[in-house]
Amino acid sequence: MVHPSISPSPPPPSPAIGGVLLPYGPLLLHLGGTCQSTQGEPNLSAWCRVNSKWRDVEMSGDVPANVSGCAACILPGVDGGADRIYLSGGVDNNLSDEVSLSSFYEGELKNHGNVAAIRWTQITTAHAQPDKPVAAVAAPVEGDAPAPVAPKPVQGKVFWPSARARHVCAVSYPKGDVGNPRVLLIGGQTAVGSYPRDGVVSFSVNTRRFSEAKCSGKSPLPLSRSSLALLSGGDVAAVFGGKGPSGVSGALSLLDLASLTWSALKVSPAPAPRCDALLVSCPAPLAVSEAAASAAAPAPAPTVEGEADGEEPAPVVHKASSTNKAAWPALGDGGEEGLLIFPGRGGEEADDSVVLVDRMGSASVVDVGGRGGKWGEVGVWSDGKVTVMGGAAAGGERFGTAEELDLFVPDEVVVGEEEGEVR
Repeated sequence: MVHPSISPSPPPPSPAIGGVLLPYGPLLLHLGGTCQSTQGEPNLSAWCRVNSKWRDVEMSGDVPANVSGCAACILPGVDGGADRIYLSGGVDNNLSDEVSLSSFYEGELKNHGNVAAIRWTQITTAHAQPDKPVAAVAAPVEGDAPAPVAPKPVQGKVFWPSARARHVCAVSYPKGDVGNPRVLLIGGQTAVGSYPRDGVVSFSVNTRRFSEAKCSGKSPLPLSRSSLALLSGGDVAAVFGGKGPSGVSGALSLLDLASLTWSALKVSPAPAPRCDALLVSCPAPLAVSEAAASAAAPAPAPTVEGEADGEEPAPVVHKASSTNKAAWPALGDGGEEGLLIFPGRGGEEADDSVVLVDRMGSASVVDVGGRGGKWGEVGVWSDGKVTVMGGAAAGGERFGTAEELDLFVPDEVVVGEEEGEVR
């Protein structure tokens, strides 16, 4: 059984939906979204939170426009290199029509005394480099070392991806090569009801060039308004739900970020189809281990004759099939992790439940204290808690409060041992 405790933290300047929340060391970064306080502002809204306090992010350079429905991810620096943040597409909040953007930005990301600072550069086709750049060497001055010269830009037509919004993105290392990082843009919409033909595109950080990603397996695309969470230490991307040509999806798919192989995870019982939902990966003890049953929170049950008044009904238990194969690798230390699926928006079968899915595909309903259904929330697992913020209710009310959901599995009392002793 999973018990929550919810404690609100000081909210950001305004309720927001359609933004991105990213963990960065001790900070949480919130970028973009439709915000009441930034309506009419030309630039991207950006806040950071540390020690339960929100501050503006210091931005310079080619600062992105005021967008919502964008996608963003962080690439940690290697060997002392700078951390980088990438922001893709979205729709301009200051335009009356929802037109998807094809813009793509790289930012040098720093933490200055618990205040995030980003120096943005807008990437264009002019930044493209050859696939295998060979730096020319200038004639050295006597006694000096040869001076490298930057390779010439690529000549001819350079591929640029379709404009897109309501998409997701992740960092990929092809074949596990950390020296060749890529940023994957996954799904999205080019306009309302229209989807990009290049469903997954790859941006090479080294060559500053885009290409269509060559994925194998059964892809869930085309979809927009899907949710993404990273698993197995960032080696696997889980993509859930979304809206496609055939309606709202309830499918959960996994993308191996090294081999770019899609696989579908059969979840039982299947969660209701939903889009604009929040998907969060979380480690044990919240996640259920392979061998353990996936237990739902206590639910109303018919009164059994002879049952003591006020006695809590037993939780509903969904057993993981022993024939199922684990859908994604365990964490490096052998630890377990699971996926939390929040309500979002759906079709006729939509509900307000938060669902926990383990590596075996077993699902259980998590009791989160009657938060109600919200869509457009953003959230992450950080410091042992799930931080969730923003979103909107079905009636249109928007929320700015950040909640910290303390979800845990209580110690199990061992039958036959002395009262009060736990295992």
